[in-house]
Amino acid sequence: NYMVASLALNTAQASGDQAKLSTALDALIVAGEAAGKLTQPQKAQYYWYQGQFAYVAKNYPKAETALSQAIANGSTEVEATALLADAQQRNGKPGEALATLQKVIDAKAAAGQTVPADWFARGADIASRGKLVPEFVRITTAWLAAYPEGQSWHDTLFIYRQMTASSGETDLDLLRLARVVKALPLSAQSNYVDYALAVYLRYPAEAVDVLNEGVANGKLVPAQNQNTREILALSKPKIGPDKASIPSTIAAATGAKGTFKSAMTAGDLVYGYNDYAKAAEMYKLALTKPGANADQANFRLGLALVQAGDKPGAQAAFSAVKAAPYAALAGYGKVWAK
Repeated sequence: NYMVASLALNTAQASGDQAKLSTALDALIVAGEAAGKLTQPQKAQYYWYQGQFAYVAKNYPKAETALSQAIANGSTEVEATALLADAQQRNGKPGEALATLQKVIDAKAAAGQTVPADWFARGADIASRGKLVPEFVRITTAWLAAYPEGQSWHDTLFIYRQMTASSGETDLDLLRLARVVKALPLSAQSNYVDYALAVYLRYPAEAVDVLNEGVANGKLVPAQNQNTREILALSKPKIGPDKASIPSTIAAATGAKGTFKSAMTAGDLVYGYNDYAKAAEMYKLALTKPGANADQANFRLGLALVQAGDKPGAQAAFSAVKAAPYAALAGYGKVWAK
């Protein structure tokens, strides 16, 4: 009965034997629940201990049940929710684990309390392992808003890149965003090369610029990197004629026969020369053209405006992005433009 179980627990506690203590605690909970003897604070405490014991013993289903009970009974243990989420993930329930974390993150935020960075990091890890892209985007966007550190930006963007296998123009724009938020210097040297490979045939100045940054950051050593050497050798001589083509490219975009594509090309060209105000003007023009890829144009407009110092304008441009594959990137851009 309950009295016997209480005494057994005291004896087990005195012995300091973890296995005995765990068994005695289980017996006390069963007897106490059956006799209706446990107060709510006792339940919160006992289930919390039971959950910890089960977690340490790698009995994750038992840990999940016990920790859920502890929380339901008002446990004030800060770690209870994080531990529950971890147990759920180890039980092969990444979606539930994320919902657990998200709930407590939302509650803390609503109460105006600081959410521990570790909770966001744990959530991002669970989402990436579970290949849950929308959940990953949601929790990392909140993480970056709360903790806008360089490493968080790096981890978010490059894990997202891996999860979505981003390619083509979207991948280029992800790398552009990574450069703007200063995450590139924290990343692998291959990302600089990927960026340069994506632009060097069209926008040599942007390619040379990004590779020079990689060299300056100690990420690229041209003597040891054939791609870097070759792209620089091919692109540097093209910069003179490329720069000379800016007026005619802008004239083609703004003229009567200007199209979405010609306006975007003009915007990208001057973006590569860091003329962000002019680039923004061209992207805005592109948005007025028939057949516009509005999400792409708005995303690039946001990148240009944030670098031109117009944060409210950048926020508005990023907010206008509606669908995949640009919506997540625009959400991250909005956080940076705050």
